[in-house]
Amino acid sequence: MHSGVFGIPRLVLELLDEGNTMKTYLKLPSLLLTTILAFLFLFPLPASAMQVKVMEKRIDIREKPDLKGESAVLAQVDKGTLLDVKEKAGEWYCVFLPQKNTGGATFGWVYQNQVEVVKEKKKDRLFLMGMGMLRFNWANVKGDEIRFRYSDLGLPADFSTRERASFMVDGTFGHQEYTINGHLNYDPENRITEPALEFLVTVGNEKTYLSVGDYQMGVMMDSVFSRYYHPFRGVVLGARSNRLGVELIGGLSRGEAGLDEFPADAGSGPYYLQDSPILRGSESVFLVTKSAANPDLELKRTALVRNRDYFIDYDRGAIIFNYSLYSFDELGNPVSVLVSYQYESLAGRFTRAVYGVRAFAVPLRILKLNVAYIADANKDQSLGDIFKNSRGILTLGLNVDSKPLAFFGEYSFSTEPSVEKQTALFGGGILKITKKLRLFFNSWSLDADFPTFANKQLQYGYSLFQIFPTYAERNIYLSPFQFTRNLGAELYPFSLARLSVDETETHGFLEWEDKAFRLSMGYGTRNERSTDLRTDTLYFSAFYNGEATKAWGKFGVDASHNPGRTEVDSRNDDLLIGVRQRVKKFRNGDIFLQADFKSDWFNDLLDLYSDTYYRTYSIYGEYLTGSEGYFAGYRKEILTEKRDNRDILDADVFEFGVRKHVYKGFFLDSRYRKEEGTRENVKMSNEIISLGAGLESKIFRAMARYEIQVNKTNDNEGRRRLWSLFLFGSPLKRMSISLRYYKQLGKEQVPLSLNEHAEEELSLRFLWRPWSFLNLYSQWRYDTNLELYPPLDRTRSNSVAEVHGLKLTLSKRLEFLANYKLLKVWGPIDNRKYAAAAEMGYLLFRHIRLGLGVERIDFRDKVTTEANYKSTVGYFKLVALY
Repeated sequence: MHSGVFGIPRLVLELLDEGNTMKTYLKLPSLLLTTILAFLFLFPLPASAMQVKVMEKRIDIREKPDLKGESAVLAQVDKGTLLDVKEKAGEWYCVFLPQKNTGGATFGWVYQNQVEVVKEKKKDRLFLMGMGMLRFNWANVKGDEIRFRYSDLGLPADFSTRERASFMVDGTFGHQEYTINGHLNYDPENRITEPALEFLVTVGNEKTYLSVGDYQMGVMMDSVFSRYYHPFRGVVLGARSNRLGVELIGGLSRGEAGLDEFPADAGSGPYYLQDSPILRGSESVFLVTKSAANPDLELKRTALVRNRDYFIDYDRGAIIFNYSLYSFDELGNPVSVLVSYQYESLAGRFTRAVYGVRAFAVPLRILKLNVAYIADANKDQSLGDIFKNSRGILTLGLNVDSKPLAFFGEYSFSTEPSVEKQTALFGGGILKITKKLRLFFNSWSLDADFPTFANKQLQYGYSLFQIFPTYAERNIYLSPFQFTRNLGAELYPFSLARLSVDETETHGFLEWEDKAFRLSMGYGTRNERSTDLRTDTLYFSAFYNGEATKAWGKFGVDASHNPGRTEVDSRNDDLLIGVRQRVKKFRNGDIFLQADFKSDWFNDLLDLYSDTYYRTYSIYGEYLTGSEGYFAGYRKEILTEKRDNRDILDADVFEFGVRKHVYKGFFLDSRYRKEEGTRENVKMSNEIISLGAGLESKIFRAMARYEIQVNKTNDNEGRRRLWSLFLFGSPLKRMSISLRYYKQLGKEQVPLSLNEHAEEELSLRFLWRPWSFLNLYSQWRYDTNLELYPPLDRTRSNSVAEVHGLKLTLSKRLEFLANYKLLKVWGPIDNRKYAAAAEMGYLLFRHIRLGLGVERIDFRDKVTTEANYKSTVGYFKLVALY
C-alpha cells in the first residue's frame, strides 16, 4: 500500500515548455486560484453615478435653472470640484450638493458651460464558469499501469472519477475599460496528441493587451509572408494608437504544418490525410475547382464548415462529407479537396522557440507602414544560440487607402545561418478611374527556396481574394446544385490566381460595369524560375446579370514558351458562351434552363505534342425553391486529335438529383451520376449513386446515406460502398441521444478506383434523467481502426469501448455515483481493460463538493503479459464548481 497526491495540487503547469526548460510550478490548487479570481471580479469597487467637473474659478449652485441670477444660491464650489449628477434638463445639470452644505436642500442646478462631464464610471462584470477537481489517492497496484485512449470517452463531470479541470472567464475591470477572457483545460488521460494542460488568457483593450497561453492557429495574420500558422504556447504583448502600434510575441511552438490535396473521387469519403493525429480544430477544408485546360488556373475555392459539411476523426486523420463529391464539375473541370492542418507525432511536444515583432505607423491618413519579423529555432540550445541559429522572415509593408486608389505591398527576405538570403515581393491594388471603370493590378515574385517554415501554404499559393477581399466580388454561383462551379473565375481568370513560390507573375485587367452588364479585359504574364517557362494570358469577357436572364461569353489566349522557344512553344485558345433563363415563375419556386458551350484549341508550335481540339456541350434544367429543388443535366465531352482527326476522348455525363423537404419533417438529398465513354479506344465508365434522406422535428434530427461507386475499364471493375447514419435529439423531455455510424467497403481492380479496404465505426451516446433523483448515462463505440500509444501507434485493429454510469441523488446534499468502463482491442494485438468505480458525494457549500470513492482496474494482454496489472484505488475528492 502506498499513498500519493494526484490532480491539480501536484500539476506542473508547463507554461512555456513540457520539456526541461522554462518550467513554472503551480503552487496553489485550482480551488484557491478560482477563489482569488472570484473575489477580484465578483466584488469590484463600487461605481458612482455620472459626474461633472467645475471648470471656472468659482461657480454658484442655484435652487433652480436660472441664467439671470434671480434664483437663490445654495452653495459655491471652486474649480476642479467633482459634482455627482442626478439628471440633466436642457442646458442645466441637477447636481447633489457638497456634504458641507448645511441647508435643507440636497441638490441644485449648474449651467453646462461652467462644468465638464467626467467620463461615466461603469460597473464591472464577470462571468466565471468551470470545474476543478482534486484527488488524494491511496492505491494498491500489481503490474505496470498503462493508459489507453477512449478510457473515459468524454464522460459528463458527474460520472468521471479522474482528475481534471476546466475553467472559463469573461469579464471587465477598470470600470469596463479593460476586458479579461480566457479558458483553462487540464485532462491528463484523454488529451493524447496535445498537452495535458491547454489554456489562454487575454487581458486589455484595443489599445493595450496581453495574452498568455496556447495559440492553436498561430499569429501574425495580417501579412502575406510573415504568417506563423503553427500552434505555440507563449505570450503576446501589444500596444497601439491611431497612429502607432507594436506587438511582441515569444514562446514555444509545437506540431508541424500539413497541406494535402487529393481528387474528390471517393464520393462522401472517407478521405485520409497524409499525416495524423491532427491537432483538434486546426484543419481548414476547401473544395477546389481547377481549369481542365490549364491546371494552374484555379476556378473556385469553397471553404467548408465542420459538422455542417463534413465530420473529421482527428486521431486517424479521416474526413467524411455529408454529401457526395464528384471528380469533375459541370464543364469537366477537375475538383479536388484541399486541407490545411497541423499534426503532431505522439512523441513530440514543444520543439521550437518562437519570437517575433510587428509594428505599424500611420504618418498620413491614407498611408500606413508595416514591419514584421517572425523567427524560430531549436529550443534545445542556450538562449544566445537561439537568436544566433534561428531562421526568420523580415517583412516591410505599405498600405494606401484613398478614394481613387487602394494599394497593398510587401517586401520580405529570409535570415538563416549559412543560407543565402531569399526574397519575396508582392504589390497590388484597385484604381477607380470613373464611376463605372476600374483597374485591378497585382504582381509578385518569390524565390524558389523562400522559407515556408512559418507559412507552408505558400507552397500551394494564396488566392488573391484572400489578400484583396474586393476580388471576391467576381464570384458568380449559378445554382445551389452547381456547387463546384464559379462562373466568375472563368470569366475573370486573374481574380483567383494563386501566389506561390518559385515564380514571378503580373496581372492587370480593366472592368466596366453598368447596372446588370459587365465588360472585362486583361493581360497577365507568369515566369517559373526553375524552368524558365513563361506563360502569357490575354482575355476578353462579358456578363449580363439580369433578373430572369443571365448570359456570358469569354475568349482567352494562353501562350507558353521558354527562352529561345526550343523546348516549349505552345498556345491555347479557349471560348466560353452560355445562357441561363428563368422559364416559369411559380408561387413556391422557379424553373430554369441553362445551356453552355466551352472549347479549347491547343497548338504545339514545336510539334512535340499533338494538336488537339476540346469541346464541351452541356444543358441543365432546374426547379428551385431557394437552396432546394430538383435538377437534371447532360454533358458531352469530345477531345479530338487534329493530325489524324480522331477522337481521343468521347464521353457522356448524365446527372440528376433532389434536395427537398418533401413532406413536413422528411427531406431528401440524393444524386445520381453516370459517366461513360472511351479514351484511347478503352471503354471506361463511372457510376455513382448517392441516396440521402432524413427526418427532422422539434425533438430530433436524423440523416442516412447509402452510396455506391462503380468504375469499369474494359472487363475490370472497381467497386466501393458507403453506409452512414447520423442521429441526435431528445425524444423525451429529459433524454438526449446521439448516434453516428458509417461503414465502407472498397475493392481496387482498375487504376481509377480505390484501394481495397474495409472499415466501420459505430458510436452511441445516451443520457437520461427518468426521475429527479436519478441520472443514467451510457456511451458505446465500435471501431475497426484504433491507434494506440507508442510504440503501437498507427496500428490498425478492432476495438470496442463502452462506459455506463448512474447518479442517484439521495438528498439535496448527498448523492451516489457509479460507473463501469471497458476497452477491448483485438486483431494484431489482443487486450482488454475494464474499470468499475463507486463514489459517495456531499455538497458542502454551494460551490464545493466532497467525494469519497473506490475504483477497480484490471488490464489483460494476451501477447505482452508483462504489461498486465490490477489496481484498487481509494480516493478522496474535492471539487470546486462555478
